[in-house]
Amino acid sequence: MITISGVVSERNTTTTTPKSGVVVTAYKASDDSVVAMATSDAAGMYSISVTTNGVALDGYLKATNTGDLDTYLYPPGAGRDGLLGGVGEPDHVQHVRPRRQYVVRG
Repeated sequence: MITISGVVSERNTTTTTPKSGVVVTAYKASDDSVVAMATSDAAGMYSISVTTNGVALDGYLKATNTGDLDTYLYPPGAGRDGLLGGVGEPDHVQHVRPRRQYVVRG
């Protein structure tokens, strides 16, 4: 079993604020199936436990909050072929005209 944990925060031009109530879902990359999920608490923290049965997990995280754009977190080197939306850096996705973008760190 592995535990994936981190903080969800909302960024604007001058500040970063922890964001509660954001659903963070872990997906298996090979078939986009849901592996596990959690919701960020008042401090923006989340923790996801994933049963791996001793097998490496190739996956990604998706942060979802009603009324906001989804944000994805891929491991370093993933998604750079454009198949997964063209990730710029491993810790964020660049959106066209985002209303809000969350920073999800694991």
